[in-house]
Amino acid sequence: MAGIKIHIGHGKTGSSYLQAALAASEAELSLAGYCYPLHEQTKQKALRGETTSGNVRDDKLAEFLTKNSCPPDHKLLVSNEGLFLRFASGEGINTVLEKFSPPDVSILLMVRNPLENAASSYLQAVQKRTFSGHFESALRSFNQPANVARVIRNCRNAGIDLEVKNYSRHRHEILKVVSHWLGVDLNRPKQETINRSLTSTEAEIQRRLNKMARDPKVLAMTDRIIEELPDIIPDKPKVAPEVISAFFDRIREQVDEVHNLLGVELYQRENSEPYTCLGKPKYFLESEQIEFITKIMASHS
Repeated sequence: MAGIKIHIGHGKTGSSYLQAALAASEAELSLAGYCYPLHEQTKQKALRGETTSGNVRDDKLAEFLTKNSCPPDHKLLVSNEGLFLRFASGEGINTVLEKFSPPDVSILLMVRNPLENAASSYLQAVQKRTFSGHFESALRSFNQPANVARVIRNCRNAGIDLEVKNYSRHRHEILKVVSHWLGVDLNRPKQETINRSLTSTEAEIQRRLNKMARDPKVLAMTDRIIEELPDIIPDKPKVAPEVISAFFDRIREQVDEVHNLLGVELYQRENSEPYTCLGKPKYFLESEQIEFITKIMASHS
């Protein structure tokens, strides 16, 4: 093979949208000299606009690299947001270097502004039933910039070419960014919104349901809530201003380390106002949400 290109954008950086674009660009990628091995079931999910993570399981990277081969003039293309933590630990890089050597390895890392990323990751965890705590507790455990710094250091120590982009800056041109990195004009997915975040009200309902998730009726209900959300613009989860201030104080050194490693300010200054409230958060439902929730409740009563 001519080399390998790896997209390891961490969670909530447009990965599902990108998977849909890659699945829709199979012919273009092949003509440009890329192999993009993709399971047919995953491909169809991506083309339908469903949530997908990539063409390889993060815990099966070594097996994937062994099983998949390309013509001598083709590069292997790998994409999975789950690979991010494995590259932060160094495990992913060691696995790749067993098959490829620099400069035949190129990595694209997509990141996101910290507060925006913490909020979106919290909502995703609630939506996927892996978290039932409050937004405040999620902010206290968020350390993504530290992991970004580890990826940068590990790639540099291995001599691997690394490009880092901030999804928050490029959310409306993510295909342009990835197309430029690949040298291929990717096709735009049919669905413009893929894996939309929960609204703060939907998240509060789902969070409370997560605590009762062992009930089969509740599980069936939450599955439908996750899969059939109405297409509306979500708002932000909210906490007290002092919680946001403590969050920025805690991660400041992590952000500074990333900026020092790159020599540029990767992360933007964030407006915390949409995430703050005085007193208890207030929750609101639009008519589409009320109709949606009552319909599901009635069908499972």
